[in-house]
Amino acid sequence: MTQRTVPHTRPAPQHRPGVRGLWYWQARLALAVLGIIPVIVGWVINAAVGEWVIRRPPVRRAARTGAAVVVSR
Repeated sequence: MTQRTVPHTRPAPQHRPGVRGLWYWQARLALAVLGIIPVIVGWVINAAVGEWVIRRPPVRRAARTGAAVVVSR
């Protein structure tokens, strides 16, 4: 009987159970950043509208004409 030899190959890398690769953490980080962006944008818009409401001049309505009159401070 002749003995056949298997060509020398590199063994498959062994992964420890429970240890995930770098791509897993990069994907989680990317999803977290993409989820935080709308929250930050909403907060900025809310702050801008709040400042605009605080700083706008009061408006009085004329009794009969229905025209708006801006009162200067």
